[in-house]
Amino acid sequence: MMDATKGYDPTKPLLIDVPFKNFSLLEFIWKENTTDYFLFYHANRVEVLDYKLIFEINMKESKMLEMDILPTGFPGLITNKKVLSILQRVCPDDFQVFPILIKSVPGKSKHKEFVNHDYFLIHIIKKISAIDFEASDFLLLDDSKPKVPNNILRIRKIRFKPNCMNSIHIARDEDYEPLEYISQHLFHILLSENIFGVECMPDYFSSYERRNFPELFRDDGKVD
Repeated sequence: MMDATKGYDPTKPLLIDVPFKNFSLLEFIWKENTTDYFLFYHANRVEVLDYKLIFEINMKESKMLEMDILPTGFPGLITNKKVLSILQRVCPDDFQVFPILIKSVPGKSKHKEFVNHDYFLIHIIKKISAIDFEASDFLLLDDSKPKVPNNILRIRKIRFKPNCMNSIHIARDEDYEPLEYISQHLFHILLSENIFGVECMPDYFSSYERRNFPELFRDDGKVD
């Protein structure tokens, strides 16, 4: 994990973001899952059942196991036991945990095929209203209408409100649910444990801004 919090408002959340370098995304296998993806799409507590959650990834198992948190487009976090233990200690009321199965991508890699049970779905059940809509910049569906969630086509630049975590340590966004946050307190605990896999970014350093305004960033990721 990179620490980009120097000079950043300590009361603002950090965005749980993708890694800087090339990475393999953990994919939910629709055709093999009997569990409905959308059950976990919203930050609502779900009934604790024996869900079938199967994912696949195109990388060596040994390389995957080096990562404590796996990048994924699935709602929530995919973590190993080390991260799960930290979350259970710091913020046990912020999430539910479910076992998952991870498989190699069949026939698409020279790597040895594997089936792995070492990771867990962290289903985030807390919500915060973190986006400062006035200070943020969006590609809108209709420019004549205000910056509201149902008029947002794509995020270009995002800014967060201060003091919005309210003693919560991991949360989804109340207005724009794909966004997931971590408190700076929890981030620095993970950083001290050398947790590897995803990045936790200040608003001005998010992947949205790095992608849309690359001229503002150096090759090492720092802001010019």
